Formats: sequence, structure tokens, C-alpha cells
Amino acid sequence: MNVDRLFSRETLIFLFQAVCLSCLLGIAIDMVTAKVAVEYFTVHHPHVVDSDSPWVMALVWGIGASWWFGIIAGVLPWWINVRRAQPLSSKRILRMIVPSLVVIWLIMMGIVGGVYGIAGRIPQNRAESPSNPIGG
Repeated sequence: MNVDRLFSRETLIFLFQAVCLSCLLGIAIDMVTAKVAVEYFTVHHPHVVDSDSPWVMALVWGIGASWWFGIIAGVLPWWINVRRAQPLSSKRILRMIVPSLVVIWLIMMGIVGGVYGIAGRIPQNRAESPSNPIGG
């Protein structure tokens, strides 16, 4: 194992890039959450920013809740790569990470769309009916 490569400038740049990508994913998810249910930030999270803007809350929480995942998502593949006989370049590893993050985002948006699709099909008058045990 090459110890110089383990703590090199390239390693720090790679980890920074992984944290930035993770934060971008967190912001993308929280932007949708801010549009769909702002109560997620205003009721179910501590008040950390003096703003009522859902977009500001999405930015703050997107970064605050995601940076640690970027460290894990960066350190783990980098550690595995350093231990390889022929390590890959950091650009190649990032090219493998980015599609994974896109797939995670697409799956999450598919779940949101599916839930809204199912919920949107419930007629309002039936849901508010006293004879309906679910809505009443």
C-alpha cells in the first residue's frame, strides 16, 4: 500500500469532490421536499436558519444532512482503490459515483411521484365522508 498516495493532494481533492456531489444530491432531494411539503423543515426539524424561505431551508438542510455521506462515499472507494494492485484514477472513480447518485435521486423521485399518483386518485368527497373509516 502506498502511504504517500493515501494522504496526497489528489486524495483531498477527491474527498472534497465526493462531499460536493453528496451535498448536491442532498440539495436536489430537499428542493423537491421544500416544494412538496415545507412542513418537513418548519415542523419536524430544529430552527437553524432565520428564513421562512423553503429554498433557503432546503439549501441549509441539503448540505447539513449530506456532507457526512460524502465523506463516507469518498473514503470507502478511495481506501479500496489504494489497496488495489493497479489503482484507478480519481476521475474514473468519480465517474462511477455520479451515476449511482443520479440513480438514487431518480428512485427517490419515483417514490414521491408514485405516492402522489396514488394519493391524487383518492376523491376528496369520499375521503371526507363520515362513512369512510380511512378519511373520516
